[in-house]
Amino acid sequence: MQAPPEPTTHIPTTPIHATRRQFFRTALLAPLATACAATSNARGRFSHGVASGDPDAESLLLWTRYLPDDGGGVTLEWQVARDAGFTQLLASGKAEASPARDHCAKAIASGLPSDSIVHYRFRAPDGQISATGRGRTLPASGERAMTLAVFACANIGFGYFNAYAHAAARDDIDLLLHLGDYIYEHHFGTYPNAAQRPPGRDALDPPHEIIALGDYRRRYAFYRADADLQALHARHSMMAIWDDHEFANDTWRQGAQNHQADEGPWEARRDAARQAYYEWLPIRDADLLYRQVKLGALADLILLDTRLIGRDRQTSVPRELFTAAPDSADYARAMARYRQQLHDPSRQMLGAAQEAWLDQALVQSAQRGARWQIVAQQVLVGDRPTPPQLAAMLPGDASAALRLGLERRPLIAAQGLTTQPDSWPGYMAARTRFLASLARPGQHAVLLAGDTHNAWAYDHKIQGRHVAEFGTPGVCSPGLETSIPIAPASVAAAMRGANPDMVWCDTAHRGYMSLTVSRETARATWHLFNSIRHREARAASESSLTARAEARGVML
Repeated sequence: MQAPPEPTTHIPTTPIHATRRQFFRTALLAPLATACAATSNARGRFSHGVASGDPDAESLLLWTRYLPDDGGGVTLEWQVARDAGFTQLLASGKAEASPARDHCAKAIASGLPSDSIVHYRFRAPDGQISATGRGRTLPASGERAMTLAVFACANIGFGYFNAYAHAAARDDIDLLLHLGDYIYEHHFGTYPNAAQRPPGRDALDPPHEIIALGDYRRRYAFYRADADLQALHARHSMMAIWDDHEFANDTWRQGAQNHQADEGPWEARRDAARQAYYEWLPIRDADLLYRQVKLGALADLILLDTRLIGRDRQTSVPRELFTAAPDSADYARAMARYRQQLHDPSRQMLGAAQEAWLDQALVQSAQRGARWQIVAQQVLVGDRPTPPQLAAMLPGDASAALRLGLERRPLIAAQGLTTQPDSWPGYMAARTRFLASLARPGQHAVLLAGDTHNAWAYDHKIQGRHVAEFGTPGVCSPGLETSIPIAPASVAAAMRGANPDMVWCDTAHRGYMSLTVSRETARATWHLFNSIRHREARAASESSLTARAEARGVML
């Protein structure tokens, strides 16, 4: 997704402040990350810090990058210990940093104690030692409460990674979850343009749109040189799934909106992007991105791919619905055609194989007695219909195009049709099946989504049951406040009135979301920043909503 086309709102929130412990931890982590960033392309060095990811109850993936002086391959040693001084070793081994993998090295550390914080590091043949990372394995049993920090949409040109810095300073996070758009593919000067870039975010490598393998590698190297992102990875273990911008805007299984014929075969670009993603992200290499992870007896974390594996091409809102008179035959024909496309039962979001796998994974989760099924994927299930009163709220100098859009979109919504065809409401038959699979008796499903750059909460009512959906805001990609010049509080009331499933929304701030899950509740907290145009590791406000396993609905 590129720029969100629909408005929503911001609800005033309660200020919070960083603790003294958080302040000193940030002060300690930042110099290390800054030093790594300054030497990101130097030879004979660990160029991009360390990271860990894809934990289970007894193992953890370790990641680093090492550039030898001769540019060739090198064998690194790694260690995992209970303590940061490495006096109590738990595991050790070797990992290859080769040019075939852009000198990114990965290793699986096995035989680790469950539900434990561990420390890890790498050593080069010349004796140089990497930064020390901190990771955590998952619980093997029990139902202790767990906190996940959820991120999405981090276009580096729009501002600073304050969300990453804030999470890196926290002690209470058990796992990071990145829902995609970890990088963006655009060329310098387009998204964002020069006026949208804050001071200090005035470069991009490579400067052109990324298409080939070398391009994607350079873009990951540029992002991963950021001090706040390095600090985040060094502090917490991550699970990640891709969205579209790791490839190109509005990706589907055979192409993307931002892939043109003169840019070469889509398959070559897709494979290059996928290779670079697996090289640079601290996740286990796999043919399929979707997977299921046990969080003890408390929950199953189910990660899906809504982009690459099974998605059919997005439809688009017919032009006639914005140009023809609403009482004309052209308008009626366009509306009928659009309705047929949205409700076409053959159109897939997940694909038949992944859909069947998800159905079975949910059944098995309930059968094993997991209290919650946390389903993490990229795009919103909830729709965002435009309220009819927004057009009248526009200032007098609003553009004619914006005014027309806010006048015509409510007419489409009044027919029960979405103006967001890249999200689940653009695939209505698949959406109906998806929600039905989440609402079976014995399950307590919570949906997580990214992609929109804004924060959302929905209470989906399906067959007498409730499914909560929480959407995380963008780390720094812009929200609807940049395109809808209406007071956010006014838009909020209108948006909630237009969608009975929408419980809460914020479109005025960037940030991230925490999900704290206990046996009885799943509580989402949005950590929001007043600005990302400068570095600020302190969240300005937070808002929380709770879903209860044995209660009806999402509650404040």
